[in-house]
Amino acid sequence: MSGGADRSQGERRQFYRIADRIKLRYETIEAGSEGTGQAGGAIGLSTGQLLGELDDELAECINLLGREDPLAARALGLLNRKVSLLATLSLSRDGEEAASYKEMLVSLSGCGLAFEAGEQLPPGTALKLWLILQPSQLEVSITGRVVDAAPAGPPGESRFWTRVDFDDEAWAREELIRHVVQKQGLLVAERSEH
Repeated sequence: MSGGADRSQGERRQFYRIADRIKLRYETIEAGSEGTGQAGGAIGLSTGQLLGELDDELAECINLLGREDPLAARALGLLNRKVSLLATLSLSRDGEEAASYKEMLVSLSGCGLAFEAGEQLPPGTALKLWLILQPSQLEVSITGRVVDAAPAGPPGESRFWTRVDFDDEAWAREELIRHVVQKQGLLVAERSEH
């Protein structure tokens, strides 16, 4: 499997990068358990793809509605999130609720993510990440590897600006690219109105 860290700078530059407020959670993947995580993701692939297609269409509608009626868009986004959580619970093996998300400002593109972590993760650390995109409330899960974790606050403070390159997971990357492009379109539209 070719990881994001192997990509050339030229390839990385083909993706737009935005500052975005999302909900995020992550777990480190132990070296011996990486294969198990891959197999777990493959079990519900066809159902996941179908849910992804439906989420795509709904996210597009919600984003368009957000221009006209932000409250209605938020309500539909929350409803979509609720349905996604129920689907995730029904597809999970153990039925336990997922760990809580943290809302934060990140730097996001189709090839990676940078965020402020409360721990210093060594370069090369494999991560499983779950992102809830706004305002659609679409949950995207993807794996990646830490590229760098630099101190983000005063010495002694546990804040690290952590950069992660995503692995080549086509569906998840397509969702993130679509989200980034939609957000850029909204930003351009807002600027042209002012």
